[in-house]
Amino acid sequence: MNDLQTSVAHLPTPSVGPGSTILTVVGELVEAARANGLDHRVLIEPWRGPDLPTDRIIATAPPRNGAATGPGALVDHALGRIVGRRPVARELYRSSLHGTDLDRIGHVVLHDGSFAYGGVEHLHGIRPDGTYSLYSHVAMSRSLGPRELRRILDRVHRWIHVSDAMADRIRDRIGGDHPALVTVHNGIDPARFAPRPDGLVLDPVVIWAGKVSPEKGPDRVLAALRTVTTTDWTLRVVGSGWYGPAEAASPYERDLRAAGDALPGTVEFTGFLPRADLPGVLQQGRVFVFPTMFDEPFGLALLEAMACGLACVAAPRGGVPEFAADAVLYADPADPEAFGAAVQRLLTDDAAAQDLGRRARERALTLTLDAQFDRFRQVLAGSAEGPSGG
Repeated sequence: MNDLQTSVAHLPTPSVGPGSTILTVVGELVEAARANGLDHRVLIEPWRGPDLPTDRIIATAPPRNGAATGPGALVDHALGRIVGRRPVARELYRSSLHGTDLDRIGHVVLHDGSFAYGGVEHLHGIRPDGTYSLYSHVAMSRSLGPRELRRILDRVHRWIHVSDAMADRIRDRIGGDHPALVTVHNGIDPARFAPRPDGLVLDPVVIWAGKVSPEKGPDRVLAALRTVTTTDWTLRVVGSGWYGPAEAASPYERDLRAAGDALPGTVEFTGFLPRADLPGVLQQGRVFVFPTMFDEPFGLALLEAMACGLACVAAPRGGVPEFAADAVLYADPADPEAFGAAVQRLLTDDAAAQDLGRRARERALTLTLDAQFDRFRQVLAGSAEGPSGG
């Protein structure tokens, strides 16, 4: 083997696009490594990583994206169930890494969309003695059976999850624990995501931010606001139907705008905004809403709002209660009256909003990028045992 040039290379799923949470986390880990005097790199097509440091990119080839399509995923799911192999997902990685000199890389960390098991299979096939870790930002496909999950676990150094809630799902599916299963919570830069110097805005501004899609629940916010008795409020919907600028609104977004026009308050749609603009937008809000309609693996947008000292209302699903603890109000977004009552309380009770905002900020200060990277280094070094440090 040649002398190593890169100790750790981060490999995002080749199908993931710019602006995604996965690439945000990868970029922050790479910059944290640089700050600690370490040379981490990213294996990615340059066009997919415009927000990544260019001097840290190892360019890969254009992937064959069959696995990222509905039919490709169905083929893999069927073959996985029948023969325990998923050649379409493996080909996604094989084609992307074609021509890449992996012998000059020490440890490869695969950051998944939904297909990273294909990368584990491919890398293990070409370098069975190499060291790999899997970093899951989303839930692994339910089509993967216990046998396939154990094979992944046996082939990786660590299988990192962004919450214990996610890792516990794998434990449930394999019927027990495994030493490779660990948790590394996401983190934020508390200097960048920070409260306004003069404190929480008391104007009745509610903010929702994320990918504008049904599973993220912006329509549930509109339904909840329809139940509040006060009409002197503004809802600011930040984002688009994709992780970047969109040429046209999706049908869902158009329906959302029409529903907003029918409400007594004011509903504003900013469209996609660069992440660099997000702290300033959050600082103009009083209440942040996080009405996720699925078991959110983590909820980085919520953590960012907490760090800015907003009073937050969130769905108690997935990894959210694990990291937000008692620093947010919980309400079921499927119950418009309950969610609306929580929002109205924070819009009308200044003391309650300010107190919750302070608690949110204090909680966020325990979940910094430095803490995330320290934990990540422990995990790769093999010093961590069990979920969240054990």
